Amino acid sequence: MIVEIALVIPLRQVFDYQWPTGWNGPKLGQRVLVPFRRQKKCGLIVGVKEKSEFDSVRQVLALLDEHPIIDKELLDLTRWVADYYFCGWGEVLQAALPEDWEFICKVNIRGDSRDQIRTQIYQRNFLAC
Repeated sequence: MIVEIALVIPLRQVFDYQWPTGWNGPKLGQRVLVPFRRQKKCGLIVGVKEKSEFDSVRQVLALLDEHPIIDKELLDLTRWVADYYFCGWGEVLQAALPEDWEFICKVNIRGDSRDQIRTQIYQRNFLAC
């Protein structure tokens, strides 16, 4: 199974990743950790399909949420906004989240095993003076 992932980068496209066998089925709006170039990035599942048009795709490294953080209606709205304003869908998704929450993760990897990936999600809280 292939999942389409929106990343917070200034590109107007989503990226295909292989969903690991043995995992529960993916849900739209869940956050995942994926390899992107030489980095690991957080992204949101925005689509699910059986096959990719690419010969080889990389695999999702970690599922960060048991339940979706964004529903289908908000995904549709943010997609429309990204198309209308000609910007990246991931950037619009980031802007749609509450102000005191960020869609950023810091990854600590010990060894080469995917089982050893530990992800820390940071939330920034702002205090009004």
